[in-house]
Amino acid sequence: MGEHNLDENEGTELEFRVERAVTHPGYDADTVDNDVALLRLPAEVRPDKYWGFACLPRYKQELPPAQQLCTIIGWGKRRSGDPFGTDVLHEATVPIVASNVCRRVYMDYHITENMFCAGYEKGRKDSCAGDSGGPLLCKDDRNRWTIFGITSFGEGCGKRGKFGIYTKLPNYVKWIHSWINKV
Repeated sequence: MGEHNLDENEGTELEFRVERAVTHPGYDADTVDNDVALLRLPAEVRPDKYWGFACLPRYKQELPPAQQLCTIIGWGKRRSGDPFGTDVLHEATVPIVASNVCRRVYMDYHITENMFCAGYEKGRKDSCAGDSGGPLLCKDDRNRWTIFGITSFGEGCGKRGKFGIYTKLPNYVKWIHSWINKV
């Protein structure tokens, strides 16, 4: 937590060893449906001046409307041809894509109700390899930063005519709470 540049110790970082990882029981590696997992840390973490928290959406909360701008972050590759990801955390702003447009673009994939697309038709701004598992954050109807998506997959990185595909987090809130309540 608090990491920005992987090559520098800024003095703001907290490093944890994950105690337990729980993959969604319905995860399908072939279709990438239910692409969500939880990581249990060994200690409770509270907001600090170097990091904050984003909210979970409400269960089955509607995604922001198509074209609303949201933020993606990660240390993934800048371009698909790059051999490695970046050392400095990057962010980009991308619009939510209407589900019918997403399905039309990805006709060869099974885009389920647990997935959605975000990005630009012209490409250029996108998540990439190494960003998977990172958040897609939008302001919710109460103006709070909320994690509506988890970076899942796509075709290329910033490829014209393609979008990033994200796990639709509102569909998993009950499952998340069931695990949190087991602690």
